[in-house]
Amino acid sequence: MKRRSVMMFAATIAVAVGGGGAASAGADDDQVTADEAIATFNEDMLGLGAVSNGPQDTTEATPEEIAAESPGLECLGDFGTGLDASGRLEGETARAFSDDFTLPAADEVPSTDPAYYPGGENISAGIITLGEEHQDTLDQIIGSAGSDEVAQCVEDAFQAFADAESANADTTGGSVPPSFEIDVTVNPDLGIGDASAQFTLGVTTTFQDVVYGYSASVYVARVDRSVAILNVNSESEDTSIIDPIEVLGALVESV
Repeated sequence: MKRRSVMMFAATIAVAVGGGGAASAGADDDQVTADEAIATFNEDMLGLGAVSNGPQDTTEATPEEIAAESPGLECLGDFGTGLDASGRLEGETARAFSDDFTLPAADEVPSTDPAYYPGGENISAGIITLGEEHQDTLDQIIGSAGSDEVAQCVEDAFQAFADAESANADTTGGSVPPSFEIDVTVNPDLGIGDASAQFTLGVTTTFQDVVYGYSASVYVARVDRSVAILNVNSESEDTSIIDPIEVLGALVESV
């Protein structure tokens, strides 16, 4: 994958790429507000002991590029990559995205073993503001993220992709290919802002009798003309030291 792991697709639940549109008279103020809110988020993450991996990739990508990397994109119909850091929504007046952070698991003790891979979570956030004439888009964002129908469609698409990966695995020497179990869950109301939702993609992989777990969640909340996005991706079963709902709430309050 050129831009991102395919299993990060859950963090791209979004709206159709629109080319930006014309900025409103308050665009400068909107951008200042978004930038300040994201700066505060970055500071908060560092204060929790998170490590910055640098800015998110904001290199603009075409819908075709994203579709080639993301199973289940067709489940969103006209929706696609607008909430991704590299996307665009029609009518934007502001866009700001945080660094990508790694937050170690609460009980993890780093190892000097060359094979050591840290657990914990990858966390990032974004804020996008639209002009008054594009407010229906924000409602559609929340509706898509909290939709059972979209969730089932994405789950089926990812399961088909995973099964194909397993079928094409190299079994030279009699090795057993990995098996995958996909589960997508949604919450259509987090009680944050004017409207909010959560979308979580869970992947369980079994390989040589060892079970690996991965989850990618996107939390979205609307406040007035803005949408706040929080992405949390985990490969660890350890208890997180953050509450995503509280983090999203704090982000909304700063907009």
